[in-house]
Amino acid sequence: MWDISSTDSVFRESEKLSDSPKYGCYVHVPFCAGEKCPYCGFYSIRYSPESATEYIETVLQHARSTEVPVIDTLYFGGGTPTSLSPEAISRLITKLKSILPVEDNSEITVEANPETVDNETTEALFEAGVNRVSLGAQSFRPAQLKTLGRRHDIDKIYEAYEILHKYPFSLSFDLIFGIPRQSVRDWEISLDKAIELGPDHISIYCLSFESGTPFADALRMGAIYPVGDDVEREMYDLASSRLTVADYGRYEISNFAKPKCESRHNLKYWTGAGYIAFGPAAHGYIPGPPNWTRYAFPSNLEEYTLLINSGREPLAAVEKLDLQKRSAEFLMLRLRLDHGFSEEEITAHLPELEPAEYIAALQPLIDDNKILLEAGQVRIAPRDMFISDAIIFRAVELTDPYIKEIVTKRKSAGSETSMLEYSTRFRFPGGS
Repeated sequence: MWDISSTDSVFRESEKLSDSPKYGCYVHVPFCAGEKCPYCGFYSIRYSPESATEYIETVLQHARSTEVPVIDTLYFGGGTPTSLSPEAISRLITKLKSILPVEDNSEITVEANPETVDNETTEALFEAGVNRVSLGAQSFRPAQLKTLGRRHDIDKIYEAYEILHKYPFSLSFDLIFGIPRQSVRDWEISLDKAIELGPDHISIYCLSFESGTPFADALRMGAIYPVGDDVEREMYDLASSRLTVADYGRYEISNFAKPKCESRHNLKYWTGAGYIAFGPAAHGYIPGPPNWTRYAFPSNLEEYTLLINSGREPLAAVEKLDLQKRSAEFLMLRLRLDHGFSEEEITAHLPELEPAEYIAALQPLIDDNKILLEAGQVRIAPRDMFISDAIIFRAVELTDPYIKEIVTKRKSAGSETSMLEYSTRFRFPGGS
């Protein structure tokens, strides 16, 4: 057996894996059944049986040769994992489960698009142990589906739902708002139709114009226009209200769930838990101490495969997070959660800091009622969740002087270690 060290070299610098809390695992499946959606900024390529076979064998080889901790969530995102044949996706999931230390009660999620859901694929998912499916419905309005370049129609959403509903999956829907030429009424109809079907979980995403996508190019050329901030906020507030009435609790800015149906895997992202990764363009996170490290694999299947097959580390980037970056990430992630963070969580993830002083730095936002402080719990005021980006940016600004003061003191005491710096911008994999 050879060791590609794709994550092992990173793991070695943290505490023993056997002593670590349970990790998540993200597997990027880079295939789509047809043309890539014009708004999608994630790495994907057109499906072919040959490429899929090569991909699966490479991922399995990667997994066999990598030291990993105990896993209790497994998430297959993309791309479109269900663009694989039933036999292929079954092999990928079952073999990974046999290679990795996956707990019996793990949450295993697969992303699916409506046009790729059929009886054979769904049966294969169930037999492989999948217990959660995230369906990319995106809209229940034909005009919006056309604008988004989706390959399914409304009937296909209902057909996919009926097939999936035969099995005991926890089912999540993805919906997009802020689509060019989408009205508030259009959005209201999509929401109501999704709620009528009653999935366990609904994620709502405001359309973003990702650099390098056809949508970004069209925006730059004036071929399409965003709906505007005021309309986006009206849409978000409408969704929050509608979903709350329908017994979907908001636990993160974009995620709403029925009681006890939150995404365990995505909560690992927001709470700073560790997760490992496999597949091209996938990235993982190894929390400290002593080092807190993010890593990413190449966004190219051929390059990823070549590196694995040659016994070399398939790393495109590694970033060891210093205190300043960890603080910024802590605020960025925790303040997305409806319950925010506690003093105990500051101590756990930013052990160099004094929680009371850290919270005191946020006082201007507390005075403005943008951030609430209740019994040691810090969170964004519910009415202002839509403008959380601006609030979080301000929170980072306010805490930065305190962080720099601590860093200076640690350097003077000789306790600050050098950190590798990379400019890579990491994005969270997966959806809902």
